[in-house]
Amino acid sequence: MMKTLCTLPNILSALRIPLAFCLFVPNPYFRLGVFIAAMLTDILDGYFARRRIKISTLGTYLDPITDKFFVYMAVAIFFAENKMNLLQIIAFLCRDFSLIAFAVVLWCFGGWQRFSIRSFYCGKITTSLQFIFLMVLALDIHILPFFYVIIAALGILSFFELLWIYSWQKE
Repeated sequence: MMKTLCTLPNILSALRIPLAFCLFVPNPYFRLGVFIAAMLTDILDGYFARRRIKISTLGTYLDPITDKFFVYMAVAIFFAENKMNLLQIIAFLCRDFSLIAFAVVLWCFGGWQRFSIRSFYCGKITTSLQFIFLMVLALDIHILPFFYVIIAALGILSFFELLWIYSWQKE
C-alpha cells in the first residue's frame, strides 16, 4: 500500500491539497502562482503516470478528488470575497452536477462494475477553463456572463459524453 501511495504521480496530486490552503493569502499574484502550481501538478501527475506506467487505483481516485478539493476551496474563497455569485458558481460547477447525474444513472442501471473511471474530453476542457477562470478571478478581473454560459454548456455536455463512453463500454 505504501509503495502505491508514494508514487510521483500520487504525490503530485496530493500537493493540490496544501496548495488550496495557500489561496487564503489575498495577494493576487501569489494566488496566480498557486493556480499555476496546481495546474502543473495536474498536468505532470497524468504525464508521469502514463509515461512511467505508474497508473494506480489510488491515483485514479486521488487525482479527481484533489482537483475538486482545490477548485471548491477556490470557489468558496471567491464567493466569500464577492468575486463570484451563486448563479456563477452553479454554472462553474455544471460538470460536477453532470458527474453526479451520471453516477445516479450508473447506480440505477447497475453499471458500477462495468464502468472504468478515466478522463474524458469535455471534462479535461472544462477543468482547463475552470483553472483559467480562477486565475482571472485571482487577478480581480471580471468574467463576462457569456463565458459562464460556455463553461455551463461544457459541463452539461460532459454528461452526454459520459453516457456515450458508457454505451461503448457495455458492448
